[in-house]
Amino acid sequence: MRTDALSTMPRATPWTFTAGPMGNRTARNRSDRCYDQLKINFRTERAMTIIRLILTILLPPVGVFLTVGIGLHFWLNILLTICGYIPGIVHGVWVIARKTAPKPAA
Repeated sequence: MRTDALSTMPRATPWTFTAGPMGNRTARNRSDRCYDQLKINFRTERAMTIIRLILTILLPPVGVFLTVGIGLHFWLNILLTICGYIPGIVHGVWVIARKTAPKPAA
């Protein structure tokens, strides 16, 4: 029987065991963990989109800046906001909706 450090190290397997409901242990593989990470990313992106929309309603150029940065749409939104508050909001919501729309699967 080997007693060196290598024999006591756990083997790398694609499975990990986590405590499920009621304390029982359930096997989860790497794809489950990746799926959980995607759910977290989707939730944070959805929350950030809601924050951008709220900021766009309060101050339209801020929401556009957070979505596309300083570029053509940002400066256009500032111009529209100066000309009228409502056109700036409409443009800001349009930019956010267009940039955060789900991309079609290839």
